[in-house]
Amino acid sequence: MPKKIRDSAIFNPAADTATSITEAGRQESLLKAEGLQNAIFNSANFSTITTDAKGVIQIFNVGAERMLGYTAADAMNKITLADISDPQELIARAKALSTELSTSITPGFEALVFKASRGIEDIYELTYIRKDGSRFPAVVSVTALRDDQGAVIGYLLIGTDNTDRKKMEEEAAHLASFPALSPYGIIEIGCDGSVRFVNPAAITTLAQLGLDPDARQFLPGTPEELVLLRSLCEQTPQTQELHLGKATFLRVVAAPPGGDSLRVYALDITDRKKMEEEAAHLASFPALSPYGIIEIGCDGSVRFVNPAAITTLAQLGLDPDARQFLPGTPEELVLLRSLCEQTPQTQELHLGKATFLRVVAAPPGGDSLRVYALDITDRKKMEEALWKSEEAIRALNADLEERVHRRTAELEAANKELEAFSYSVSHDLRSPLRSIDGFSQAFLEDFGSAVPEEGREDLERVRRATQRMGHLIEDMLLLSRVTRREMHVQETDMSALATDVAEELARDDPQRDVQLSIEPGMAATGDPQLLRIVLVNLLGNAWKFTSKHEQAHVSVGTVRDPEHGPAFFVRDDGAGFDAKYKEKLFVPFQRLHAQEEFPGTGIGLATIQRAVRRHGGDVWAEGEVDRGATFYFTIPDLHVSYSAKGEQP
Repeated sequence: MPKKIRDSAIFNPAADTATSITEAGRQESLLKAEGLQNAIFNSANFSTITTDAKGVIQIFNVGAERMLGYTAADAMNKITLADISDPQELIARAKALSTELSTSITPGFEALVFKASRGIEDIYELTYIRKDGSRFPAVVSVTALRDDQGAVIGYLLIGTDNTDRKKMEEEAAHLASFPALSPYGIIEIGCDGSVRFVNPAAITTLAQLGLDPDARQFLPGTPEELVLLRSLCEQTPQTQELHLGKATFLRVVAAPPGGDSLRVYALDITDRKKMEEEAAHLASFPALSPYGIIEIGCDGSVRFVNPAAITTLAQLGLDPDARQFLPGTPEELVLLRSLCEQTPQTQELHLGKATFLRVVAAPPGGDSLRVYALDITDRKKMEEALWKSEEAIRALNADLEERVHRRTAELEAANKELEAFSYSVSHDLRSPLRSIDGFSQAFLEDFGSAVPEEGREDLERVRRATQRMGHLIEDMLLLSRVTRREMHVQETDMSALATDVAEELARDDPQRDVQLSIEPGMAATGDPQLLRIVLVNLLGNAWKFTSKHEQAHVSVGTVRDPEHGPAFFVRDDGAGFDAKYKEKLFVPFQRLHAQEEFPGTGIGLATIQRAVRRHGGDVWAEGEVDRGATFYFTIPDLHVSYSAKGEQP
């Protein structure tokens, strides 16, 4: 029987009316299918490239032209995938795959498609090289294209530009490095009291001072107190001195935006405090003090300047006149003395580019003012650098959040496009298939007697193919819905769910003799609809692959797997599978049995895997040819009393 259906072989014997009706329907179907195909291959957001078996490019869509800078004419039948890939990455990938798969893989095109050629799902990152020599990161999905005998005739690569995501990752890494590189102690403490980050400077400071290494001591308090402190810090960072052992720190507590933690900046000022104490102690010995001390009469005269003050002015290149430490008229100085007799007056004083901490006191029984001047220029520079660093972090945080918002919006838009595409597949692609099937059936019913036996067989093959394509589309849409649907998690009775599915299978196929065993009391926390899809597919497969047995046995239960922990299983004694091909089981469109032997679309197990992984679980299988198969899957919150793996329930 010829494989190609010729128009003349089908339509010439029919009457003119039948010819015009059938031809119109066929043309409408072809136009719709062609329009859908064009929409897919003309997408500018994805590069779609197909090659022959040797890697020479055969199809190069507009998305590939936009990303890589070649026209389709430049690329097709002229260059290979290896020509647009980074050669060093090809060498590294070949080496890694050779180790992983225990076989020798040649750097070049083979390294790009080796997994796909073996039927293994392959999605990876690589660097593409544009026509102008520039490079960009991409994520690529590779699928092998096969003929009717299963031989590889080429490859399909669908890629997306990964530049934006890489930039966001680099910016996040750069932002995260700020605290680690800071010369000041930085500690991040959650409002629950947990220490989330301690930079090297804080650890080193605690060690050098011989203090307890627990960073929590920088910010003690109950969770309630920390929450209250964060609300204050969101308005204004809180600054105070902190005493740990014999050390004194200037502690600044800030609230990082958009979180539930507090960031502590700790500057060791132990030496400065010692100097202040020594200054007070040496007040009666001004000439010996290492800090600047100046005595000024209330009449404005400079009565004493110690050597330290003179040296400080000279080292900073300032005017040697010590009067600048305390300017003012005699009246102002008299007023100041009256204040200082109550409490010494402290403030910062700026002279040129230097900053001093100035303390003015009133020596008892006199008419003068004593000025203690401590050079804090370096400390002020460090504090300013600290605040600038914090501002830089806030700015980068804000920019990163904006980028995340934009990226989220882009992903939402992409999801909407995917939903629109699914709708298009559901309606626009199924409609021409129904037309082909319907017109073929109508033609056979109306004009079948006028068509040779060979022609009728060809039309039946057309109908079977369109019906199988319809089932395939239904399964693909289910796979898409499993991936996108919103989950509604609740405790689910898995024993009752399995019983319900098994009863439906028995009603649909009442002549089968299947001994079914379902473990009672099985439950899991998950989405009931997704869990039902898992059991429908697993039990449906068990029913199908035991169909050659007069009496079949199927069991559903739980075990504890040594590697995965508590797991559900569905076991049958049917056709089984060759264990060396088990990696293909969950790859879409990969089937281990002929369509004529066990019909199917090759989508069911991929759907199971996605539904389980959406729960955070895993799925795997064991089997032998003609000795049955066991499929296991885990749901993290699984409530069962399980047996050891391999024990028959």
